[in-house]
Amino acid sequence: MRSYCYSLFFVLTLQFAVCYSQGKKDSLVAVPYPGSITESSVELNSRTFYSKDSIEKVKAHYTKSLGAFEKTSQDLPVYFREAIPSNEVMDVLAKKGVEFGETRVYAGVTLSGKGFNPNGTVVKVLEKFKGAYLMRFKNVAAEGLSAITKRLEDAGLKKTIARYEHVEWEYFPLAKEKHMNEVIFEKYFVAPEEAATKEEQELAKKMGELSTQGKYDEAMKVGNRMTELSSRHSDAQRNWDNAIKCLQEMDKNAYATKIVIDMHPSKWDLTPPKN
Repeated sequence: MRSYCYSLFFVLTLQFAVCYSQGKKDSLVAVPYPGSITESSVELNSRTFYSKDSIEKVKAHYTKSLGAFEKTSQDLPVYFREAIPSNEVMDVLAKKGVEFGETRVYAGVTLSGKGFNPNGTVVKVLEKFKGAYLMRFKNVAAEGLSAITKRLEDAGLKKTIARYEHVEWEYFPLAKEKHMNEVIFEKYFVAPEEAATKEEQELAKKMGELSTQGKYDEAMKVGNRMTELSSRHSDAQRNWDNAIKCLQEMDKNAYATKIVIDMHPSKWDLTPPKN
């Protein structure tokens, strides 16, 4: 549903789903895009889908059945095409006792491509990836900013970054309460760090106990493990591999195009939101 002067939007808890079978489910005004995945929409009266295909390809697909789309944003690749004439939508709503006056309400398909700002979580991973690369050069930090800038221009590094930069501008479906980019970031960076910190604390306590008991050989083994854990931040290869794995998983779970398909107006929930 699209209205320029009236909002019927309601917030729902989104639930991630792996796939959406093709067909007009939930009385949608258009068939879901082939191969798209879905989540419950932030609107009661529409459903949101995501596709790996470019917005140009998705738009071409829907143009064949719905007609030409209208660009609705001056700066962003966002397009809308009505699937039901506005007069018909207004008639359906009038029968439900809803009057909009001069306002026009639409039911159709909205397509969104590249966003205005990069995804902050993906940017953080790329920065960690660059940091891991710079760790390979022991003296680069001492050489100053110019040396660091020069290293970041290395052809091999730029080639790898170029492989994943597109993910900065793509969409991540929700997985329960969090978007997939957040879930993946926590998997590779937050959870391991929390686990390592907890282990360090437990080992420090154990080492003290062993030393007090005179069990120095066992205490030395604990100390070696503590040294291993403390070296994780300066382990260039470990940090490089970890960032690459994170980017690869983000790439698998990122989608180039968001598709919002309205439900048929006869199915709209027009209950006013509670204050």
